[in-house]
Amino acid sequence: MVGGGGWGDYFSVAASARGPGHEVVTLALHIVSGYIEELEVFAGEGIAVPLSGITDLTEPVAG
Repeated sequence: MVGGGGWGDYFSVAASARGPGHEVVTLALHIVSGYIEELEVFAGEGIAVPLSGITDLTEPVAG
């Protein structure tokens, strides 16, 4: 599979949720060459959010 950035064998899954302070956060799971490369949980550019307290997770979307 080719990802949106033109990379071969790249796949991502994204969802939204509520963070500990009830802010909207984005979760993005990156899979490269069949392996999980990274799980990002953030509330904006460069604003990391801890997994503890995440609620109201939406249905994931593959991309």
